[in-house]
Amino acid sequence: MKRDRFWVMVLVFFLVFPLVPAVVINELMVDPGQCSDTMCEWMELYQSPVQALDLSKCVLNGNRLPQHFFNTSYVVIARNLARFEEYFGNNDTVWNETDGFSALQSSFQLPNAGGVVELTGNCSDRIDYTHFAALADGNNKTLERREDNSWGESLSSSGTPGRENSIFRLATDYDDLIISEFLPDPFGNDTAALPHGEWIELLN
Repeated sequence: MKRDRFWVMVLVFFLVFPLVPAVVINELMVDPGQCSDTMCEWMELYQSPVQALDLSKCVLNGNRLPQHFFNTSYVVIARNLARFEEYFGNNDTVWNETDGFSALQSSFQLPNAGGVVELTGNCSDRIDYTHFAALADGNNKTLERREDNSWGESLSSSGTPGRENSIFRLATDYDDLIISEFLPDPFGNDTAALPHGEWIELLN
């Protein structure tokens, strides 16, 4: 009898508090170079583990997202999907599976000087990118989340929409990085091109 009551309580718990995948804000295109901010700003959401989540139950900066079943690792939210498709898709004038990853349109703004991006509802995450907004100021780079949840500038121009961030596995702790060897006075010109000239070797 007690065992039956236990399983009933477990069932009720999961009905009332369903498991929600961890959806995070993963990448921000704050200052695109292809076209104006109002046309080409975008952000990327990431979820792990991958589950079928109806994004219309998630709210982005006060605006409910469109109905869309998020059942992949990545989804891009674009301010203007047609222009996003032109520059980041296959430019066939329609966004679909042939473009390679999931994307949809929603209303938001990413001020170049910084601001807050917040997901509420069935998604929950909040990023204040003000203190690192300058990393992607006017250089067509994105702000990307690393594996340790810190943020930095993308290595590639235009960022990495729909795929793993370019800096995802790059560490921010450099304590183990040392100068292991250097050549201060080579034969010939110190500023000669490699493999001649001065050089420094780093050991990671």
